[in-house]
Amino acid sequence: MRALRLMPPTRPERFVAAFAARGLWEHLERYQITLRDLERESGVRIPPPENPLAVIPEAELRHVFATAARLSDDSALGLSAASAISESSLHMIGHLIMETATLREASQFVISIQPRLLGGASYFVREEGEVALLGLEPDADIGTGARVQTELTLAMMYKFARPFFATANDLLQVQFAFPSPNDPRKHSSFFGTRVTFDAPCSALKVPRSLLDRRRLGRDPTLFQSLLKLFAAQFDPPEQAFNWNQRVRRVLRGYDSPARVDGAALCRTLSISPRALRRQLGLEGTSLSALVDDECFERAQHALTQTDQTIAELAAALGYAEVGSFYRAFRRWSGGGTPGALRASARGSA
Repeated sequence: MRALRLMPPTRPERFVAAFAARGLWEHLERYQITLRDLERESGVRIPPPENPLAVIPEAELRHVFATAARLSDDSALGLSAASAISESSLHMIGHLIMETATLREASQFVISIQPRLLGGASYFVREEGEVALLGLEPDADIGTGARVQTELTLAMMYKFARPFFATANDLLQVQFAFPSPNDPRKHSSFFGTRVTFDAPCSALKVPRSLLDRRRLGRDPTLFQSLLKLFAAQFDPPEQAFNWNQRVRRVLRGYDSPARVDGAALCRTLSISPRALRRQLGLEGTSLSALVDDECFERAQHALTQTDQTIAELAAALGYAEVGSFYRAFRRWSGGGTPGALRASARGSA
């Protein structure tokens, strides 16, 4: 399976925050389809949706969406998934939107946090005479995965815009940039208004005056408090979430890293073994790989900078048998031997 990246520090050019698709995973449970099923069928590793920093490359997510649509045989999977999403499913983002004063302010907030949620995509608010469009810039991809993603995104925009509507008539029209499905009635039923397809862009069409209609009951103080929490959660110091570096620091304190007790190491880091495996997996590594790195680094230093015998080095690293150390060293170095490294170092001295 393809390795996922953690945000920050590195991100694919086009990505989607893992938690943004949480409703779809929950909806698929109706069909007895699990995340493991999706991973196996699609060949894509899906990060845990509760991690606010985990992202998945957009192309891979669209492949997962297409696989989910095939397995569920749901012709409007994005809309079905949106129905399963609540504000709590989207961490505090839903609550933040609900505390904005106007639809314009809510839209501007979504646009401002877009780089954390949908890398490469573009939300917009476009005013055209007496109407306004809230939507997504057109996408050249009109495949099944892209269609599901667009349905899900536009349906969530509708759910968050709906509290600002005075009547159902405030939603004038919904348009999608992809071709009409065989049965478009699900789309009309979901939005409760006219839905068109093959449009220049995917968007909700509302009266322009709705953008600045103030909604009663918001709490400005709560909004600011939630905004600070959001920033702390989605813009943490890189080191705070870099489990790779945390584990490496702990391993450096072990006299014999090859004999590391995984459970004890997890207690030192205040994390469960299962959670550590998941976090390291999101960073593209594992505890065993980090242990190998630490052992190889120490072995290289000892072989090139000291007169320690190979048997002493193997014992110091935690290997009960010299043969086990030799096999591990060949694996680390791509086929080399401890003796060859030492001879090479002394020959170049």
